[in-house]
Amino acid sequence: MTKILKEIRLYLIELARCEEKNTTYYFDLLDKFNLKYNLKIKEDNDKFSKQLAKILKYEIDNQRPCLTVLIVKFNTDKYKINGDKSKIELPSQGFYHFAEKYHRKGIATGREEFFIKEKQNVINFWKDETNYEKYKDFK
Repeated sequence: MTKILKEIRLYLIELARCEEKNTTYYFDLLDKFNLKYNLKIKEDNDKFSKQLAKILKYEIDNQRPCLTVLIVKFNTDKYKINGDKSKIELPSQGFYHFAEKYHRKGIATGREEFFIKEKQNVINFWKDETNYEKYKDFK
C-alpha cells in the first residue's frame, strides 16, 4: 500500500471515530490529499476507484468492516430511506462493485440498507479503543 493510501486509510479511521461527521465526499478527499484525479474523466475515476479498492480489500482481507463506506458521492438527487424525510448520500457504484468482488456479504439486501449497517459497523469497530490501538497502523 502506498504512502498516500496509508494516509487516506488513517484519515478514514479517524473520521469513523469522529462524533460530529463521519463521512466525506470523494471530491473532498481529493482536495484534502491534493490528488489530481478528475472524477468526470472515466480513466481518472477508474484509477481513483482502484486505489480506494486497495484499502477496501485490505480491510476485508483482515476481517474488518469496509472502511471506504465512509466516502460518499455528492449527489443533488439524494436517496430517501424507508420513507424518512431525511436524505442520505451513498458511496459510488465503484464501492459496491469492489465490495461484491471481494465477497462482502449483505449487499443483496439493498445498497441503502448495506450502507447504513456497514457504516455503523465501521464506526463501532474503530471507536473501540482495543481495535483502534491494535489495527490503526498499516501492517
